Amino acid sequence: MNAPTWSTSERTLSSSIKQEKRMATRKIITALVIGYLCAIAWTVYADVVYHNNVPLDAFLFHGLFPLSLGLCAMLTALVYDRNLKDIGFGRSRPKYFLYAIGIAAIVTVVPFLINLALGVATVNAAPKFDEELIVSGIPVLLILGLGEEAMWRGLLYSNVSRLYDFRWTSIIIGLLWAIWHYPVIIHTKFVYGDRPLWFALMMLTVMTVAMSFVFNVLRSASRSIWPCVVLHAVVNYLSFVLIEPMEVGRSFAFKSDIGIVYIVAMAILALAAIRMQKKVATGESVVGQPVVADAVARATGRL
Repeated sequence: MNAPTWSTSERTLSSSIKQEKRMATRKIITALVIGYLCAIAWTVYADVVYHNNVPLDAFLFHGLFPLSLGLCAMLTALVYDRNLKDIGFGRSRPKYFLYAIGIAAIVTVVPFLINLALGVATVNAAPKFDEELIVSGIPVLLILGLGEEAMWRGLLYSNVSRLYDFRWTSIIIGLLWAIWHYPVIIHTKFVYGDRPLWFALMMLTVMTVAMSFVFNVLRSASRSIWPCVVLHAVVNYLSFVLIEPMEVGRSFAFKSDIGIVYIVAMAILALAAIRMQKKVATGESVVGQPVVADAVARATGRL
């Protein structure tokens, strides 16, 4: 049986695709190594300075912890590409920002109301709101959200999606997103300190994987990280600034954004995101396609 013959253009295309995938892998590894090293460094900082009990007003820790992650992503993009194209700073249509706000309400306000209706949570008679955060929370959280999203839906999305399809891209980024939070949960006690550690880690992982599908389809459809930044900021604002001071869970299993009802809402949206991704317009917005498109263009001399 004769071996298949390959034309020069086909061999060039195959070689270009392999090269693109190797480059994507290098960028992923580089960004994760320096990003996680920064996370460990900030955890050590919290241990030394705050003895693993980080207060809410520790702005240096709360600000630089997520921002350093975004800087790692942008530094990686600049080192390898000499530009920030992988981060996804392009403009987005206004409707995607409205989608982001609506999604944020679905995964925070709706589960909160369901908890009240089911009787698994009550409203705190004397909630302690942070007045400064109520006023300045959105702009502050937008900046912090940009730090995280530059990594998760920026550099990682652009490169992991060149190696895997939408489902695996979402699962991988969701797991990496969760692992990045582990040191903060385990050592600083700043978030979820009132819940068993096993429950906090398990539910956080389910949450980030489920929401990774939602964030990724928004990133794919909008071709920009900015709607994802808005979604990240509004979810955190509604969850931690408004709802958490009001919500009194009758069990740790139902409280806050890692409560059972909240996770179910996120899982339902994840399933919807999988269906929606199939309808996203073809081209660069389709997960897994940019590397092929670029390779074809290079092979034919268009890039």
